[in-house]
Amino acid sequence: MCMPTYRDAIAFYDKSDQVIATLNVCLGCDRMCTASEGIAADERIYDLTRVFFLDLGHPISDDER
Repeated sequence: MCMPTYRDAIAFYDKSDQVIATLNVCLGCDRMCTASEGIAADERIYDLTRVFFLDLGHPISDDER
């Protein structure tokens, strides 16, 4: 497992377009965290998230996984 490098994130906005939260994602070592805690998920969520980002045209450093 690598040291998480959160290159990918999902930002959540309120009705005033202010960022209210972010979900940081490391698709290299399959970890997620918010500003306050890590999130436990199984490997399927990371594969689905990886496909989601790739489908949007977002480059992933290890996209051959």
